[in-house]
Order: sequence, then structure tokens, then C-alpha cells
Amino acid sequence: RCTDCLGSPLLCGSCCRDWHRHLPYHRVEEWKGEYFQPSWLSSLGIEIHLGHGGNICPMNAPFFPDMVQSNADEPAVPTLDSGENPFLAEDDGIDESNWRDRLDEEMLSDQPKRPSHVPKLSGRTMTIIDVSGFHEMTVNFCACQSRKAETVQLLGMGLYPASVVRPSSAFTFKVLDDFTRHNLECKTNAHEYHDTLRRATRPAFPHTVPDRYRELLRCSRQWRHLKTMKWNAFGYGPSHDPQPGEAAIFCPACPQKDVNLPDGWRNEAQDKPWLYARQLNLDGNFKAERMRQKYPEDDVPLTNGSGYLVAEGPYTGYLDVAQDTPQKATCNNHKAQSQANTATKHLAVTGIVAAACARHGCFCPGSSANLQFGERQVNMDYILAQALKLTKVPGVCPTLVLYDIICQYGVYVEQRFSKLPQWLDIGGALDILKGIGLFHVHGHQDSCSPRYSPNYIIGAGQVDGEIIETLWASLNLIAVSCRGMGAGHRTETLDFHMMDSNWRKCLGIVASIIKKYRKACKHVPISAVAFQEIDQISSAVQKKNWLEAYIQAMANRQHNVAAMDIFAPLIKKAASKSDLQQDLARKEGPSGIIRGTSSWLSNGISIQEAQVELAAAVRKMGKKATADQMNQIEDRRRKLDVRIDNFQHAADRFLVQDLLYDNVFDPTIDGLWEDDYDYEAIQAQSDSTNGPVDAEKRLISLPSTLGAAQCLRRGLKKILEQEIELRQGQANDILDQIRISLGHKSFLYRTEIRHNKSQSTITRSWTRVGQVESTVQKNSRLYKQCRKALVRAAAPTNILQRYKELTREDLKVKTGVVDDPSQCGTRQNTLSWFWTMNLAQNANDQEMNDYLDDCKPALSGSVTC
Repeated sequence: RCTDCLGSPLLCGSCCRDWHRHLPYHRVEEWKGEYFQPSWLSSLGIEIHLGHGGNICPMNAPFFPDMVQSNADEPAVPTLDSGENPFLAEDDGIDESNWRDRLDEEMLSDQPKRPSHVPKLSGRTMTIIDVSGFHEMTVNFCACQSRKAETVQLLGMGLYPASVVRPSSAFTFKVLDDFTRHNLECKTNAHEYHDTLRRATRPAFPHTVPDRYRELLRCSRQWRHLKTMKWNAFGYGPSHDPQPGEAAIFCPACPQKDVNLPDGWRNEAQDKPWLYARQLNLDGNFKAERMRQKYPEDDVPLTNGSGYLVAEGPYTGYLDVAQDTPQKATCNNHKAQSQANTATKHLAVTGIVAAACARHGCFCPGSSANLQFGERQVNMDYILAQALKLTKVPGVCPTLVLYDIICQYGVYVEQRFSKLPQWLDIGGALDILKGIGLFHVHGHQDSCSPRYSPNYIIGAGQVDGEIIETLWASLNLIAVSCRGMGAGHRTETLDFHMMDSNWRKCLGIVASIIKKYRKACKHVPISAVAFQEIDQISSAVQKKNWLEAYIQAMANRQHNVAAMDIFAPLIKKAASKSDLQQDLARKEGPSGIIRGTSSWLSNGISIQEAQVELAAAVRKMGKKATADQMNQIEDRRRKLDVRIDNFQHAADRFLVQDLLYDNVFDPTIDGLWEDDYDYEAIQAQSDSTNGPVDAEKRLISLPSTLGAAQCLRRGLKKILEQEIELRQGQANDILDQIRISLGHKSFLYRTEIRHNKSQSTITRSWTRVGQVESTVQKNSRLYKQCRKALVRAAAPTNILQRYKELTREDLKVKTGVVDDPSQCGTRQNTLSWFWTMNLAQNANDQEMNDYLDDCKPALSGSVTC
């Protein structure tokens, strides 16, 4: 029975042979009386005949009388002796014994290896590899005088020979196509596919099947190259070698001359250059490594820059003359810049860099290159030049280039291009707009956002500049297999997968553009409404000034990116205690406040913060503290006592002695949320007859501790004002820490708590949340102590209104406001007062205050997002 035929029909040997004369790769099983045993069609006399469409060659017909009689169309031929037929088995000198017969010798010893009516084979025993497995069959070549070469005869029958001279193995076209599909879709490498075929041939003894792994590597590589040449029309017409990028496909939606541009496009390009300008996304990938070869001279490349990777010859020559000069960083410490010259001993290639269409994510032909060290600027210059040379629409400028660190790369890029015009020839001067992807721009300094974000570039559209990152994800799956390949094989593999990526983009480009178009149509009215709301509350003078500034910034952007700084946020961070202390120190002098007053006040505020933290630690310790815990508390108290004593001694320079202290602790006011002190006990401890006072409960001689009335009576008004100013800086620092901690807490809820499934991960996540929550509570206690000091110092009303009391409700974050401001039921969910307190502080003029007041109703519920 045949397991590959529909229904696995039961047949006799003769019928099975007649049925499968043109189906030689089917798998059959033979009935042994009690069970079916795997068998082979070759044991029934099935052979492959070449040169005549699968029929017997007339010169070999006398050796197959039964097959000739069954075929009425075949003409009669004279009988030949062994000297006239060059393909008789006696002249082959090939051992007829094979791996299948040797392995089956015991199991099939009771059956003849060949039917008695089949004469001795007049062909060659070959190993044929098909999707069904390995087959050892007799292949009869054409013996006619006008016969073609053996390799051509095999190709004509759909068999790809494993060698050129006297091939003994061949792969069917079907198995080569099947491996190519598995390699593209499943990223299956040749070794895995070869072992799969061996196992399909003999599941119990796969090691006994012939090893054709090297042959599969060679033939699949040649097959892939031939298919690529055929797909790009190099198999038809006059033969010529493909030029750089000619054996590659590009984005069908991006403008390409002589491909998809309408008639008269040059006139429209003058008015709307951004419509026809190229948008490129550059990036590096360090997953596509390649090990050093032991014998690199043995490598034989089949392509030379005709695909997506550049030709090695010109590229190597360029790297020999180009110098990569280290550049001082003017932005954050980006690894792509700081590790640009990092080398690895065991790697010949550390990765690749590539250019892709920024809108649709198609690799640019001839615009990918290998990296020898890190992501150096000389490598990026070469692929940028290749991308502009091979894909840019002639006469349309500028080109938008999006790169993760273009704020550093683009500083001297024009000078580097001008120094090496013979290598970086783009047919004119370099004219580009520089941008950073919307994801990476937030890892830069704040000034990079308005200067390089695509949101501020005319003609960029809704492009994120990160699409090449999605291309690396699929390419990295095959990069593991390329690590140990030779240079040529690796280049061809990466080229083939890049071309497949572009081909899949071509298949889905229409649906993708329709989806984007529908999304744009949906959001245009929403954007228009938001614009109208802001436009209505803006005065004519404001709009005129803004429009003039906008036009000027856009005109100067390409030559001076600093002109885009007008789009930077106007809100500045509130002054910290250190900033205010430095300002106060400058005002101290002989004729005014005593020098060192601000430093002394700042030290006293730090001591009070340490007292609050120590008191919280004592409360957390509880009544059943261990000896180690008590010793740690005593050590902290002793160190704090030393600081307080030094502070009190220094107070002699700034304060009058023997002042009357007000009652510092007011029992009518609620205590700290987690530290409810016994005020009567504290007042009792202030009496020297009751023994020493714990360090966290000692009073220090700050103006706010004395109270506003005492300071005014003793002439300490200026010192009191200094402390009020420092207290504002202290409050700013504490509130900033609260905002950061609450943001971190919200982030943990959204990314870990909601999505964790196992108990262990949930426990660890809640532990991290608890640590963040303790930071929030610590800073909330410090803020309450700070505001209490402002109240005792009789701070102005506007300051107390700005620094409001902190409640438990203020420390709750409604993440729904951040997730989706337009979600039903979240319109009234606004963040606490300290999230937007900087808006009013930084609005220094009345015009900005009025503007913010007018914006509140229009942006209600979403301004905080």
C-alpha cells in the first residue's frame, strides 16, 4: 500500500509499479502476513528516466521490454549490445550495494531485492532527497547521440544535482522550495531541516540515512541565489552582472522615479517637496554577529552588493581611508556613541547597520553594512550615502533622516561627506533634516525634543521614527544561524530575509495604508476641535506673535536647530533648597546678614528632617525591639546629638541668647499620620529635672522654632525671612520626591501588579510597591513638618496657599486619567494640587496667568495628562 496516495490503497506489486512510474517519491509499505513493513518503490523496479519527459530513452528501451510494450507511442528501436550503450551498468564501475539494501538485508532476506523480470540496471544509483525523505533510486540518463549534459538532464526532471561532475546525489526542486519556505517563515536552519528529513526516512534509525548536510547547504544556497536572480529579471534577456541594489525590491508606496510617480510630478514637488522627499530611518543591530573564519580565503560569495548589504570591496576601501574621530558628547551618555570603538576578539563582524523607509518599514537596497567595532559614524555615513544614492528621488530635497543619536551624529556629518566625495558621492551637497524617533528622544536631554522630534518637522507626518526596530525583531531570529556562516553565505542569507521582509510589506501595503487613512480621518476632527478651543481663547496679538516665531523657527531649523527651542516647555522646575541657599549666600555681606547664616539655617533644617526620620524609625521598631535594634537606634541618637550640639554652639553668632520659646507642640493640631506623639510627655521631658531628652525630641534654635513674635521682638526678621525662603525650597524638594514616588508606584501597578499571574511574582511586586509607599510616607511626614514651620514663621498667605496641607486623598493616583483622558467617567478625575503647582509659579506675567485661567475649562480633566 502507498501511504502518500489518497486513501492508502492496497495494490499488488505489478499494479503498484504501474501506478507509480511517474510518482517515484511516494512511500510504500509491504504486507508481511501479520503486519505492514516499510518498503521502497525501487524494490518494485521503479526507476527515473531522463531526457524524454520521464519515459524510457529509445537507446535504453531494449532493457525494458515490458515497459516498451505498454507504451504504444514509443517507436521500436534496434537492440544494442553493451559496447554501443555508454550507460550500461557494466561500464559504470559503481557498487550496486546501497545503504537501504544493506540495512534491509536481514528484514528482506526472504524477498528478492529486484523483480526477476527487471534486467540489470542500465543507469546510476543516486540518492534523491525529496520532502518525503531520502530515496536511493536508479537514474537512467539519456543515451542518445544528441543528449544533453547530465546536470541539464537532471534539472529538466526537477532534480538539482549536488555536484557538477558525475553527480551521485540530487535534491528535488520541491524540497529546496520547502526548505526555503521553512527558513523564511519558521527560521529553520539547514541542519535542523536535514535531520528532519533523515528522521522522516527512518524514524528508528535516522543515523543510518546518508549524511547530505553539506550538499544541502551548498545546493540551497545556489537555489536561493538562482531564485533571486530570476525574480529580479536576470534570468531573461541579455546576461549582465547586477549592479548595487538591482537584485532587491523596495517600498512600493514610497516615491520612486520611473516606478510610481505620476506625470508632472516635478511641478508638484516644487510646491510640496515633503510629498516626494525620502524619509530614512537609520539604526544598528548587534545581534547579527559573525565569528572569525579559520580559512577566510576559501569563502566564495555569490553576490557582490546586488542585494541589501553593500559590496565588501568598496566598503573595505572606504573604511581604510575614513577616520572615525571620537567626539565629545553634548547630550546624555549614549552607548551607541560611548562604545562606538569597542572591539571583540572572536568576532569578525559585531553587527550590521541599515537604512529603511521611515514610513512603511522597507529596507533600502544596497544600504546595509557590517560593523567591525561599535556603531561608528563612518559606518553610518556610508549607508546614508548609499541610501541617498540608490533611493532618493532626483532633485527633491531635503531628505528626512531619523536616527537614535542624530544630535551627536549630525553635528559634523556635512563636513565628513565633503572630505570624502569619492566614497560618499550622492550627486550633490548633503541636504537632510535631522530627527530622532519618538521613543528614543525621551532618553535625550530636554532640549533634543523640540529640536529633533518628528512632531516638530514639517512634512514628517505621523511617523514615529522607530519602525526599523520592528524589522530587527524578525531578522534577529535568523541572525543566530548566521553567526557561524562564512562571509558570503551570511550576506546572501541576510539579503534573502531582508527581501522577504520587503515582499511581505508589499503584500500588506494596501491594507496598511487604508487602515492609516481611516485612522487619520477619524482623528482629524478631534484635533480640529482641540485646536479651535485653544484658538478661541488666544488673542490676535498672541496668534500673530506665535505665527511669526513659528515661521522664523522653521526657516532656520535646518541650519540652526537651536531655533526650535521656542517650542520647548515654558514650565521650569521649582527652585530647590540648594538653589535658594546659594542665592541667599550671595546676598550675605558685611553690611547685611552675617555670612554663613543661610548655611546654618540649612543645617538646622536638615537636622529637623533627621529627627523626623529617627522618630519614625523608633515608632516602627515598636515596644518589643531586639537588642540589635535598640543599639542601632542609640547609635543614631548619639550621632544626632553631636550634630545638634554643634548647631547650638554655632547659633551664638546668629541668635540672641535666653529667648523665651513658644510651645512647639500644639496638642490641638493633628500629629503626623504615623507618628502620634504624646505632647504632654514631650513637654515634661523639656524640663531638665526629668532627665535627658531623646535626640529626635530635642528643640533646636531655628527662627521658626522661636516663633514669629519672638523673632520680631528680638530683631531676627531677616533671618526669619531667610528661613521661610529655604523652607519653600525644602517643600519643593519633598513634593518632587513625592511626585516621583507616586509615578513609580503607578507604574508598578500598571506593569506588574495587574499582569502578574504567579504568587511569587505578585509577592515580589507588592514588596516593591511597599518600598515605594514607605518613601511616600517618609516624604509626607517631612512635608508636614516643613509646612508647620512655615505656619509658625507666619509665612505670607500666598505661600501658605501655594503649599497646601497634604491629605491622604492627595497621595492617591487615579491611573485612569493617565490611561485615557477621554474614557467615560474620568472627566472629573483630576490629579492632586501638587502635580500642577509649578504652572502658576512659572507664570511670571499677568498674560500667562490669564491664559492659564482661560485654558482650565477647555482642558478640564486632561491638562494634567
